[in-house]
Amino acid sequence: MFRFCFTQPTRINSQQKRKLSIAKPQYQQLIDQQSGNESFQCPICYDQYNYPVALPCGHVMCYQCIKQWGKQLNECPVCRQNFQAEELIRLIIGKQIGTDKRPKPQNYAKMYTKQSIQFKSVLELVDSQNQQIVNDNNEIIKYKNKLQNYKVGLCICLAVLIIVLSQV
Repeated sequence: MFRFCFTQPTRINSQQKRKLSIAKPQYQQLIDQQSGNESFQCPICYDQYNYPVALPCGHVMCYQCIKQWGKQLNECPVCRQNFQAEELIRLIIGKQIGTDKRPKPQNYAKMYTKQSIQFKSVLELVDSQNQQIVNDNNEIIKYKNKLQNYKVGLCICLAVLIIVLSQV
């Protein structure tokens, strides 16, 4: 479903980012936002992320910043999409920003395990939403079939009524 890459991010300009943000699903955007140092800047405090979280719309900001923002408005400060506090997705990129803050090689396995767990939780969320959509679609098909049967029955009743009325 989604591909995750742990290679060195490539730098893209803001115009390319806008084009990508239109074409990619929201959770894929969370991963792609690691494309340059400026993308590690919170849109509220304009500083490097401190305990970054992602909103359902895909925008990332500091936990404390969005917590304060959410006290006044429950909408993304970037795109104005509504969100609930339970919908925040915790990211661990905050400890990896900048060359001086890179994890030591002996911590790579631990770091990637944490990232894998987070990505797995995002995938589980997407899968559960997908399953709900499939279930809803099955319900719709079931009711559509029932409606079709009622429609056929109604046509038969109408035909019988027309025949009876024409004989009177």
